[in-house]
Amino acid sequence: MKIFLCPMPEKDDDYLGKLKIYIDNGSNKFVGIEDLSKNLFQLFRIDAASFNFVENIASSNGEKAKVYLSAIKYISFILFLKMTGTKIYFTLNSKLPHDCRYDRIGYFMIKMQILLSNRTILLCKNSKDIVEQYVGKRIAKRRCYYVGAPMVEHSNGMDKNQITSLESRNIRFVFFGNIKRYKNIDLLIDSWKELRLENAELVIAGRMESDKYKQLLNRKAENTENLCIIEGYLSNHKLDALIQSATVIVEPFDLKSGINSATLLRAASMKKTMIISEIPLLYDFGKDLFFSYVYNNREEHLEKLKDRMRYVYNLAQNKPEVIIEMGEKLYKRVHEAASESQVKKRYVSLF
Repeated sequence: MKIFLCPMPEKDDDYLGKLKIYIDNGSNKFVGIEDLSKNLFQLFRIDAASFNFVENIASSNGEKAKVYLSAIKYISFILFLKMTGTKIYFTLNSKLPHDCRYDRIGYFMIKMQILLSNRTILLCKNSKDIVEQYVGKRIAKRRCYYVGAPMVEHSNGMDKNQITSLESRNIRFVFFGNIKRYKNIDLLIDSWKELRLENAELVIAGRMESDKYKQLLNRKAENTENLCIIEGYLSNHKLDALIQSATVIVEPFDLKSGINSATLLRAASMKKTMIISEIPLLYDFGKDLFFSYVYNNREEHLEKLKDRMRYVYNLAQNKPEVIIEMGEKLYKRVHEAASESQVKKRYVSLF
């Protein structure tokens, strides 16, 4: 079986790399855009095509007319593949592309990919409602196929002192992951500065999306007590140690686009609960196991985030066992619903 992957996963791509591993039975052959450009006749010999994040073109910095043209080219390409008998699989990763500059283009891309797909792959059960909003219940019922986002087991019982650059404190709030605007890290820093919690610290760790955003965050963080920004790549070993050292993980996602969270799954694998905006993935495992919140605008987001952080801070002082128990229960529920072996079986069955 010849499978076209768009994009073809890079070596350090955990998500798309996993997808390729799951469906590689030894006889499948994988091709990408570069392979097709070298031999266009391969277009007629592709059995299945998997599309991930193609709609992110709506977040690019190009001129609107050029972005529209690129969107039409992508959709025309998918339409051509469908006409040749290729099975089309589209993975719904977000409601709209993160940091979407052109909402209409993002909406167009996602809607057309759903309509042209043989199966729209869902990484969380509750995202079926989002598909229904795009194409209606009747089409959604035929298209949707749930696989789940896998919880990859990570090491436990690590020495907290492995993160030697961080001062040990009683209560530690941790954000980890790529530091991008839609994750509202600037708002997180503003919340922390206003809270002024004693005997607590906020750690932000990850790779910056741009120098411009880095400069913004550094300006905000200047002269802020008990705030540590660890910029750049952390090895799995060090990242696991940081997660384990946390009292709670903090992820203030943009509700406009967010559906799933690899961060949530990694935190769950380390038995950590989260302060997090109510993205659909929460409901797969139980809202009661998170310190979640909803908001309508930036001002409300700031107040809700502060409220949740203050609540966890007080809980950590008076009943820390409650936070620990929530993390342990979350680990069990995620493992039951979305273990790596289960997700792999669903992908194999689909392809």
